[in-house]
Amino acid sequence: MAVAQGIGRFAYTPLLPLMQNGAGLSAAMGGFIASANLAGYLIGALAATAPGFRRIRVQTVRITLACVVVTTGMMVIPSYALWMTARLATGIASGFAFVLGSSIVLDRAARERRPDWVAISYSGVGLGIALSAIAVPFFGAHGGWEAGWIGMAALGAAACTMTLPWLFDDGAGTPSRPDENRRGPFPRLYWWLLAAYGAQGIGYIIPATFLVAMIAMTPGLTPYAAASWIVVGLVAMPSTVVWSRIGVALGKDKALVIALTVLMIGAVAPLAAPNALGVALAAIALGGSFMGVTALANALGHQLAPHRSHVAIGRLTTVFGIGQIVGPAVAGALLGATGSYRLPLIVAGAVLGASALVMACGSLLSAHPAAVRGEF
Repeated sequence: MAVAQGIGRFAYTPLLPLMQNGAGLSAAMGGFIASANLAGYLIGALAATAPGFRRIRVQTVRITLACVVVTTGMMVIPSYALWMTARLATGIASGFAFVLGSSIVLDRAARERRPDWVAISYSGVGLGIALSAIAVPFFGAHGGWEAGWIGMAALGAAACTMTLPWLFDDGAGTPSRPDENRRGPFPRLYWWLLAAYGAQGIGYIIPATFLVAMIAMTPGLTPYAAASWIVVGLVAMPSTVVWSRIGVALGKDKALVIALTVLMIGAVAPLAAPNALGVALAAIALGGSFMGVTALANALGHQLAPHRSHVAIGRLTTVFGIGQIVGPAVAGALLGATGSYRLPLIVAGAVLGASALVMACGSLLSAHPAAVRGEF
C-alpha cells in the first residue's frame, strides 16, 4: 500500500511545486497529469474485477508494484507526453495493486475476524505519504525535481525488495463454498455507499493534489508547505485504526458520515482561516480522514457482498477513480481561469458535504443489520 498508493499516487503532490518551479509546469498541465494518473487507476481497478485475477492475486500485485517503481523513475525524463504516459501507467498498476491487495487482506481478515488487519494494511498509504513528504524535499534540495522522482523510485524498489517475499494469498486456491459465486443483487445500502464514495473521490482529491502547491504560493505560508504533507502522512497512518474502531462502535455507515464531514471541514479550512492554523487544520483533517473513509468504505463493501469481495471493491474503486479524474481536471481549469485556489476548494467542500449527506440518507433509509452492529 505504501508503494502502490503512497508513492504511486501521492508522491506527485510534494513533487508538483518542484516541477512547477524547475520544469515550467503550469497549474493546468499539473492537473491534467494528475488526472492521467487517476484515469489509469480507474482502468486498473476495472480490470482487476475480472474473475480470472482472483487466483493470481499475489502474482499480479508483485508485477504491478514493479511497474509502479519503473514508471515512477521514468518521470525524470523532461517530456510532457512521457509524463502523461508514465503517470497513466503508474495509475493502472496502482489500481490493480490496490483492488487485489485489498481483497487479499479483507478476505483473510474476515476469516480470522481481525478487522484491525485491514486498518493496519491501509495505514501503509499514510506511511508512503509521510515518506514522500520527508524524502522529496531532501532529494529536491540536492538535485531538483529529477532527483525527487529518481529518489522515490529507489525507495519504492527498496520497499518492494523487503516486503514482497512476505506476500502470500492462502485463500486464492481454496475450494469455493456453495454460495461463492452467487449473483444475487447487492443490498440497497451498497448503492448509497457507491454514490457517496464516488462523490468523495471528486472532493478529497482536490486538496490532496494541490495542498502543497497551494500553501507554497500563499504569501506568509510558504515555509509550511513541506511540513503540511508530512503532517498528512503521519496523521493518516494511525487514522485507519481509529476509524476502524469507530466503525465497530457505531457501525461503518455512521462512521463514514462522520469521516466525510471531517474531510469537508478540512477542505474549506484554508478559506476560513488563511493562516498557519487553517493549514494545520486542513492537513490534520485530510490525513486524519481520507484513508479512514477508504478503509471503512471497502470494509463495508466487503461486508455487504462477502462472496464477491473483489467485485464490490472494484466497483467502489471504479466510481472513486472516476471522481478522482474529474476533481483535478476541474480544479486545474478553475485555477487557470481564476489564478486562485479559492474556487476549487469551495467546490471540494460542497462535493464532500453532498457525499456526507448521501451516506447519511443511505444509513437512515436502508440500514443493513450487520453494518449497524458494526460487525466485520
